[in-house]
Amino acid sequence: MKKLFIGFILSLVVITQYAQVTTKFDNKEAFYPQFYPYPGNDYRSASGEPGPKYWQNRADYKINATLDTGSHKVSGDVEITYTNNSPDNLKFLWLQVDQNIYREDSRGSATTTQAGGRWANTKFTEGDVIKSLSVDGAKPYTPKYTVSDTGCNFG
Repeated sequence: MKKLFIGFILSLVVITQYAQVTTKFDNKEAFYPQFYPYPGNDYRSASGEPGPKYWQNRADYKINATLDTGSHKVSGDVEITYTNNSPDNLKFLWLQVDQNIYREDSRGSATTTQAGGRWANTKFTEGDVIKSLSVDGAKPYTPKYTVSDTGCNFG
């Protein structure tokens, strides 16, 4: 019994020694009002808030969808109006096409259909199909784009 008691006391001493580790963390320095090291500019203030020339691009969506419960099919059309409020011209536009994960040749279907689960799809789809594009209200045309799995780059 004495050995057990002495072992218990020694373990408390060891734990107490490790519990008294000092740190260099200074909560006053971490939350110092002037923590942001940059002076800011016309687009962002030093606090990170929007400045007088702050801009943000915009995307508006019109979605028409049909759900056919008999054939277990969803179909639809999406019109995206993208507004570039940037002072710069866009060199490319990236569109996320998440439905492409259900294409037979997608990286996602290579793993999920093997492992099963709620994302496994044994009946593949075409994914998202891009039909046309128009710029500034001009006549729609078939755009040049690159699709990489669930990403689409117009550029």
